[in-house]
Amino acid sequence: MHTMATHNQTAEPRNIRHMPKVFGLAMVVIGISIPFTSAATKPGAASTPGTGLVLVENPVSYADGRPYPSYRLNAVDQGMFLEYGKGPNECDTMNAREALINYVDGTYYLYYDGAGAKGWVSCLAVSKDLKTWERKGPLLDFGPGGSDSAAACSPWIIKDDNNLWHMYYLGTPNTTGGVDKIPIAPYLALHATSTSPAGPWTKRYNPVPFSTKDGTYYSMSAYPGHILKQGNEYMMFFGAADAKVRRTISIARTKDLNGEWTLDPTPALPVTENLENSSVYYEPTGKTWFLFTNHIGDLCPDAIWVYWTKNLNVWNPACKAIVLDGSNCTWSHKCIGMPSVVQVGDKLYVFYDAPGGDSTNEMRRSVGKATLQLPLNVLDPGMLQVPVMNGSFETPGKSPGGPWAKFGSPWSTIEAPTNFQQLQVVTGDAFTGTVDGGGNWAALISTDDAPADHPLTQYLPRNVSAGDTLTVTFWLGRQKVSPGGQAVAYFDVGGTQYPTTIDTTSLAADSWKSYTLTKEIANSGNLSLGFYGTTKAASWLDKISDVTVKPKAP
Repeated sequence: MHTMATHNQTAEPRNIRHMPKVFGLAMVVIGISIPFTSAATKPGAASTPGTGLVLVENPVSYADGRPYPSYRLNAVDQGMFLEYGKGPNECDTMNAREALINYVDGTYYLYYDGAGAKGWVSCLAVSKDLKTWERKGPLLDFGPGGSDSAAACSPWIIKDDNNLWHMYYLGTPNTTGGVDKIPIAPYLALHATSTSPAGPWTKRYNPVPFSTKDGTYYSMSAYPGHILKQGNEYMMFFGAADAKVRRTISIARTKDLNGEWTLDPTPALPVTENLENSSVYYEPTGKTWFLFTNHIGDLCPDAIWVYWTKNLNVWNPACKAIVLDGSNCTWSHKCIGMPSVVQVGDKLYVFYDAPGGDSTNEMRRSVGKATLQLPLNVLDPGMLQVPVMNGSFETPGKSPGGPWAKFGSPWSTIEAPTNFQQLQVVTGDAFTGTVDGGGNWAALISTDDAPADHPLTQYLPRNVSAGDTLTVTFWLGRQKVSPGGQAVAYFDVGGTQYPTTIDTTSLAADSWKSYTLTKEIANSGNLSLGFYGTTKAASWLDKISDVTVKPKAP
């Protein structure tokens, strides 16, 4: 949560030329804010109000080959408004970050992590209008020893049925030491209570809400996140990190805010997404949930991403968009920290922290805010034509990137960008011509380029059901001087593969052929599409269509 730095990682957006059906959304704050609703606008209408998706061009590359979002949902930055170093009693002389916004009875309560001479603790600023802020100083103090003796920060709150407020905050006994005293793992979940969101807060060390566990996705850290109530159950979207320091968001559950929480056995989103912190909101008209979170780049937090779903318990890593990064933040170009959101009129305010300029420093961060015009317009999760992004591989770069995951093997020829197995089809005399409509680039599929243990895969923004029939078409080619090879194309549904094997050795040299993969699936889950080679000799892959979903007949 507090130990990263980054380089500038932005991408150029463009308006969507062809986009599946969308629906209008109106946001509502859950648990600790007042609701806001509006009528939905006809999907796809030119006059649709609000903020819509735009496609990403020139996607960012990450060293581990993780997929980059295909979409942006651009916030309009309002700039920095709460500068570090101005809190009472020198509570935030070195930092004001991890901004958590709450709206209760006409007052905005902004909890933020202040870093002073003694270390990091949660501080409070209040406002009636989001313009004028009064800094109140620390909400919490360091514990007497153990779990929160070095830091007590980043709190989430919720009120129970007896009007008692419960705070779940991050504690740790460890810091980097020195002047900065940056909290380091393990990040732990701790509990406090109060009769008011302004405090005073009484710490409740027993029982411990939840803890880290060896051998799990939360073996290194398990710390609090956004809380909401569903029926008689509370759900917390907590932050986790495993032994490899891969970060993600998962769900903890309890029926008693004074008791222990049960952590889901698998995270809500894959650890390969590399995420921290959560802010969850629901739109009743579209019956859609949104999870705003902090994406961690190769070195530090580089952007605010948002995920959406119809089902709180099922999150698809393809249903995501970039909200704020260095390309649309007006004052910080390389580092964007933790988000939280609150609805104000017809806008959704996004609070975040950043160091400003080109800095990637953990210290000297301040709080900024941005807005999203409501309603939000995102992909219809029930669409029958599921978009495959970059299906003709026309976005070559110097390293893996884009919506295709695990996509990169070293090449040395001048035609091939470094660390990319995309090659120009005609350059180098591999083919006389390209696939009609396929563009100038194609991907190589072989055991050297995309083996079974590192396939070319893309998460798709669709959850499918048992009995659905899936179809995709694609082209494979045999180049002039190659014997051709064998490849596998497959759908993956919730971890179950539905493959077919294709043999290009029977093709004439310097030729292409269209193939169709059609499968009726036997289980339900998130959908992805993949390809890998089973021979050293390569097949050339190009012009992958969108995936068609034919629902099971009633």
